[in-house]
Order: sequence, then structure tokens, then C-alpha cells
Amino acid sequence: MSQLPKPAFGDGGMFTLLHDHMQRDWHPVPLNLPDLEKALGGFNSYRGIGLGNHVVLAGGSSSGKTEFALWMLKCAYRMGLKSCIISYEMTPAQLRLRMAKGLFASIDEREFVPHRIDPERAKQLYAEYQEMENVFDPEIMRMRDSSLFTLLETIQTLREYGYAWIVLDNLQKIRVPDVRTTDYAARMEETCFMLRDEVETERGGLDFTLVSLSQINRTASSNRYETPTKYDMLGGTAIESSANQVLMLDHTRQYYDAQGRTSRNWVILDKNTDGPSGLEIPFAYSWQHRQMRQGMPDELDRDPALGGWPQTPKGERR
Repeated sequence: MSQLPKPAFGDGGMFTLLHDHMQRDWHPVPLNLPDLEKALGGFNSYRGIGLGNHVVLAGGSSSGKTEFALWMLKCAYRMGLKSCIISYEMTPAQLRLRMAKGLFASIDEREFVPHRIDPERAKQLYAEYQEMENVFDPEIMRMRDSSLFTLLETIQTLREYGYAWIVLDNLQKIRVPDVRTTDYAARMEETCFMLRDEVETERGGLDFTLVSLSQINRTASSNRYETPTKYDMLGGTAIESSANQVLMLDHTRQYYDAQGRTSRNWVILDKNTDGPSGLEIPFAYSWQHRQMRQGMPDELDRDPALGGWPQTPKGERR
């Protein structure tokens, strides 16, 4: 009598097949925030944000949304994913100047807004930034036409050219035909529905991830005592209903250490379709080393020789 074949799960065959498929197609992007990555992985063991997601990153003015998004782009780049940022607010020069100020800013230069420093100093910072080796220099696309349909055409074109990770800055700038600019609920409902539909096209949505930055209303942004929630976003209910994940930056606990050139904050996982939500995770971002890590920094972080921020491996862009 011939021997019966082994069950698929018995010899790990199904697990191996799933593992190979997820690693190849899902491309989980770790952010060096273990607690967040564990929650984002949800029921599977693949940590980080993977392809096929519409992620909304929200926060008040100057809460660090752009810096957090740039860190995401850097992590995606490390995974070999072609990525870029689409901006309605900043030109490529302004964005690169902001990144340069983080690298070279002195204790007296605490603001990251380009026009608040001397023009000659700005030119110097920008020139020094361009001359540096191994600097993470993301691809930046400046958009002037804020129409939703123009944005969708742009995203489709980028996908045809192999872009798999796109940051959009920001949702509230997008115009929808026949909808009043001040009607955030209607605009966000149409915008987020179309964006999620775009993310989920082609192979079940496993070849593209969109990270959209979102503003919160002025009442919540000016409140220094209450942590913002997903419902504080302009058009929050419509955005929350269509996003796969919603990350909130808590401006009430934000702190910038000028001497250590370190931004400290808390990121809140306010919605997560693939796992638990409601998590609050502290993190620190070193402008000098262009690195982010979970937890709050200490005195050792200011001196890499004493075991502080890890240096970028040789040959890898920051």
C-alpha cells in the first residue's frame, strides 16, 4: 500500500509558502519602533508597514509629521522600495533646507522653518548639505494643481514607473470638483475613498503604499493639555473610515532638545485594521544622525562614542 502524502501543515509546507509570499510581495518596512511594528504586523509575524496600505499620519502644526514621514521614506529606501514625497506646501529646496538645518543647526537655531533664518545662513546650510556624502536625499515632487483627479493621474504614473512608497503632504490641500473648500467632511470622504481604491488596485494592493499627512483642527492643535485623537483631524471621520492605519503625533508631549539636536515625541496608533490599536509609543529622532528609535534619549545619546545613536553603515545613504 502506497504511503499517504503528508498534510500541508504537518511539514511546514504551507507556512513556508506563506512566508516566501509575504516576504516577496508584502515587503514589511521596519521603522526601528518595535512596539509599533509588532502591532502593525497584527496576526502575522511580519513586522512594520507593508505594501497595500493607506496610512494616515496626523498631528498639529510643527508636530514633526514631515520628519516622521521622511524617516518612513528612508526605511522604505533601505528595503529597496522606490519612493518619493508629493508636496503641495514645500518646494524641494525648502524641504532639503529643513533637513540641512537639522544636521547643522546650532543651539541658537531652534526653528526648522526656512524663512526664519538669515538668507546667507540658509544658502550656507544648503550648500553644506549638498556637498555631504551618504546623505539621504529623497525624491521630491512639487504639485501645484491640487485637484484630486490630477493627483490620481500622478500616482498612477508613478506606479507605472515602479514607485512603491509615496508620501502625500497633505490631505487637506486636495480639491474636489463641485465640493466647497470649507466642507472638509465631503472633500475627505471623496478623497480618501478614491485614494484607498487606488491603493487597492493591482494584485490585491500588494505593490503600493501611500502615507498621507493630515492636519488636525485648530482647537486641538492649540490645546497643550489634551492628547489629539483621530477625530480631531479635519474631516476626521471620513479619513478614519477609509485608512488602514492612523498614526497620531502628540504635540502635548513634544520636546526639542537643541543641544542634543533631538526631537522627542509620542506616536499613537489610533486605528489599525491588521491588529491592536490605542498604543502610545515614545520615540526620539536625532537630526544629527538622521535616526529614529523607540524610547526617550539620555545623556549618552549626545556622544556616539559613548554608545549613543548608531552610525549609518558605510556605503548606505542616511
